[in-house]
Amino acid sequence: MLYVIAGIGVIASWVIAWIPIEELLFDWRPDGRTAHAYELLAASRLETSSRTAGWRSYGNTTARLG
Repeated sequence: MLYVIAGIGVIASWVIAWIPIEELLFDWRPDGRTAHAYELLAASRLETSSRTAGWRSYGNTTARLG
């Protein structure tokens, strides 16, 4: 009888602890699409232009005139 109760206890504790174990083992890194998107962003080039003719800023927005 003691072995049956111990077996049930082991199974119950495994079921209760499975979600934290799964997150620890599998969810610690981003999925493939997210990782690929971050790799593309890291490899991209940012170009800026100092030409401001025709553009006007109002607060946090920028609008093209004309």
